[in-house]
Amino acid sequence: MSRQMLFTKISAAGNDFILIDNRKPLTAHPGPSFIKRVCARRTGVGADGLILLEKSRNQAFAMRYFNADGSEADLCGNGARAIALFAHTLGVAGRKMKFESKSGVHTAELLDDKARVQMPVPQDFNGNLRLAEEFDLTSGGFLKIGVPHFVVFVDDISAVEVNKIGRALRHHAYFQNGTNVDFVQIRDRHHLLMRTYERGVEDETLACGTGAAASAITAHLKKGIQSPVQVKVPGGVLAVSFNPDFSNLILEGPCETIYTGRLRLKEDEP
Repeated sequence: MSRQMLFTKISAAGNDFILIDNRKPLTAHPGPSFIKRVCARRTGVGADGLILLEKSRNQAFAMRYFNADGSEADLCGNGARAIALFAHTLGVAGRKMKFESKSGVHTAELLDDKARVQMPVPQDFNGNLRLAEEFDLTSGGFLKIGVPHFVVFVDDISAVEVNKIGRALRHHAYFQNGTNVDFVQIRDRHHLLMRTYERGVEDETLACGTGAAASAITAHLKKGIQSPVQVKVPGGVLAVSFNPDFSNLILEGPCETIYTGRLRLKEDEP
């Protein structure tokens, strides 16, 4: 008899995720082959990543995030918003909650059709890199918001070859473990346009939550952009706000359940 696993698919501003309640647990660690299979477009469920909701000793729950290529990441901003909705739907948490990821403890809140989550304080900012100049673009800077991001400023976001340039910068020798690459056009002091090449998905995605936060912080440091910041991405609009010392970094945006279903596990899969 084939084994089956319940899942929920959630979209957070176009970032889509497969979410699984793993509190029992159903699987100790999903293997890369399983994750690649179910996240594959056209032949699988199709998603940018897979998220496990697990038990936590000190918080409402714990989040484990896996990219579509099977690799595990410390955080996904839109994934964090998605799991907040998932946890509330399961009855694991109220509309306000605290949960943990590998990057730390997060507070989250559901607001009608939106979800907001507190992000980690930015780390390791380097605004002196000039790696994008070989593509005639302006380097903004590198920083980590749970995961690494390299921000590039552009004049026309619609004209950027996101996959070509993003892939080259993502694999640049400077980034030992690779990086996400965010292309940003500044509209005014409170509005940005952004497109992202995501490490682990290895493609442009419709949104990136940590990328929106990284872009807002970098634009503040390099271009004088002020909080709150509206970041328009292909999948919608994300709002980013922060204190002058970058504490209380908040990411907010649309979040909705698309459907629920069952995954059939193969005999050699966990």
